[in-house]
Amino acid sequence: MLQWLAAWLLTCSLAAAQPVAGGRSININANDAVYDRASGRLYAVTRPDSSEVPQSVVLIDPVRGVIVQSTPLPVYGMIIQPVPLPIYEQSIVLSEDGRHLYALATGFPSVVVRIDAASMSIESQYTLEMPGCFDSNCRVVQVLPVAGQDRTLIALAMSGNTLGAVAVFDDDRRRPKIVEHAQLEDISLIVQGPEPDLIYGYNGITTAWHLTRMRVSDEGIQREGNAPQISPTGFNRALAVSRRILYSSNGMALDVEKGGYAGQFRDPEVTFATAFAIDEEANRIFFATRNQYGTTYQSFDVRTFLPVARLRVENPDAKNLAMPFAPRRMLLTREGDLVVFDSQQSQMVFLPAAALTPYEPYVLPPMERVTPHVSLLPAPAAFLAADAVNQRLYFTMLGHIAGSGNSVVALDPPSGWTSDPVFAGSDPGPLAVSKTGKYVYVGLQGERVVRRFSVPGLSADMTITPFWIGDFRTFWVGGFRNRAPAITTHILPLPESDESIALIQGALRNQYVVDYDGTTVYDGAVRRPHVVPADFDGNITSAAMSADGTWIYGLQGTMDSFEFSQVRIQADGAKLEKFVRSIGSSFDEKISCDDFLCATTAGTVLDANGPTKLARLPKAGEVIVDRARGTVYVLRSAGTGSELLEYDAWTVQLLRHMALPIRGPFWCFVRWASDQFAVLSEDGVWLIAAAGLA
Repeated sequence: MLQWLAAWLLTCSLAAAQPVAGGRSININANDAVYDRASGRLYAVTRPDSSEVPQSVVLIDPVRGVIVQSTPLPVYGMIIQPVPLPIYEQSIVLSEDGRHLYALATGFPSVVVRIDAASMSIESQYTLEMPGCFDSNCRVVQVLPVAGQDRTLIALAMSGNTLGAVAVFDDDRRRPKIVEHAQLEDISLIVQGPEPDLIYGYNGITTAWHLTRMRVSDEGIQREGNAPQISPTGFNRALAVSRRILYSSNGMALDVEKGGYAGQFRDPEVTFATAFAIDEEANRIFFATRNQYGTTYQSFDVRTFLPVARLRVENPDAKNLAMPFAPRRMLLTREGDLVVFDSQQSQMVFLPAAALTPYEPYVLPPMERVTPHVSLLPAPAAFLAADAVNQRLYFTMLGHIAGSGNSVVALDPPSGWTSDPVFAGSDPGPLAVSKTGKYVYVGLQGERVVRRFSVPGLSADMTITPFWIGDFRTFWVGGFRNRAPAITTHILPLPESDESIALIQGALRNQYVVDYDGTTVYDGAVRRPHVVPADFDGNITSAAMSADGTWIYGLQGTMDSFEFSQVRIQADGAKLEKFVRSIGSSFDEKISCDDFLCATTAGTVLDANGPTKLARLPKAGEVIVDRARGTVYVLRSAGTGSELLEYDAWTVQLLRHMALPIRGPFWCFVRWASDQFAVLSEDGVWLIAAAGLA
């Protein structure tokens, strides 16, 4: 999987290192800018050290890329040097009707200059008096116009990187009700919600990364509650709401109406993007990311979260279009130009969105016969599940694959036939097939849901939304959502019904580490009331189920206690019956069971009913247990390839062996028929026939 991603990034980088058709720039040291789509007018505010037009509001013709008019600002220190992340300072905003500009001096005291947008003449200036702003560290860092109220602004004040307050001003008169710092729990950015009186405040400072929902009224503004955690990856420099979806500069999307995740633009560069713009008509979102070599511009489809096009502006290749610092803001003109500036160089860049190089949609290749007993489907599969009843495989493809990602695909191993990729949702993770093969369940990490697909046809017919259940996470729980979304790490279908599944839930501590949150049981979309919450004891990072669906056997492979858990499945849900320490022996150890007979990827064979250690395999790797035959199959790396080993489960004697051309690492080792196996590697989906064992 990593190899596919690296190759994809390299291909994109090489293809984009060329002159940008229609790209241009103008010399202006803009600290901030705003675009009026209705009139096509672009306004910028310049820094005091700008060599062209210092400390002024300027009108720019975005088509010709020239300054049309400028108005000097009377306030000394009107435009200050932007402070480091994550503070989001905004120096100029436009009223909803496009009639007035407001330039903000984020000093102490904070001053607003009101400007007639048509004539570019200054109408007034006044001070925003904020409660708690009693020293030079406290200043208004952002203002938002209130929809339908031309002379009304919402102001966010901060002291350093912590103290914050939100208030509503009618010119210089503050409405009495404010949201104080104690209610905000640190807010570094405010954004207009989908309704005129709805405001969201974003916390990009502490590890909670929550949204605070606030409501504007004639009396002022008041807090209504916290939305779920929006970002597991860190700080943001920008947010925007479009069609009730709130987008962040690091690629996360939140449905603010439902209070849950909408998806994620899966790209390592987008994670560190500092600016973005949305084209609602074309259903596109554009991100800009800067590193030491140049600036990357990318576009994605907001419906599928798939990449559409990319452009890399390298420093040596296009000096007039390259930026030495991270883009501060990105705007999209109605002519289709991306307007970007970094506020630290005397340059504003205009790039046609059409200059981004479109990706060729990925098409699944045919199956390849590698050896008489090994075949390869060279597809970028991320997760794999087997349907032993119908002798089929299902795999998912992640969201970085243009045209085909964020999907689930059916594979018929004997013929090599694959279905067309079926859109599953954002960032598909673990998947499982119900016991009779009627349904395929897919855990969507981007949307934080489990989606069910009926077979045949792979048509989505149900969505399950798991929520955090561990008590240690209740400090993130907000007012308009009783529980925040959790991710699904394991899906275990129950044999009693195709409609019933057990979920091992987790929560992202960051983009790499998953904390165990608990175990739940669902009948359809209805959760059984009794759950196993996260605790110091009984945590699960790898799980398997007994043949009769009565027990979940869980292994904890993230702490040195290496606990083994027995969770009973009963009519009212799940119950932790027992946990035993020191059953496991290594970090990231996984478990495979066939009824009560289990083996781990570290080589331990055990009776899960005890639990009792039975033996130690001479060699360890990915494992599959066959209790009826009394065998354990081990797939492990060996030299330049790998090997499949068959051991007697009770005596751990080697029975048969087969050398394989599969290069590690590999994952998702499954059995889709009696003597037929499949595994994923960075090369794709491998099919292995046990007939080659000797």
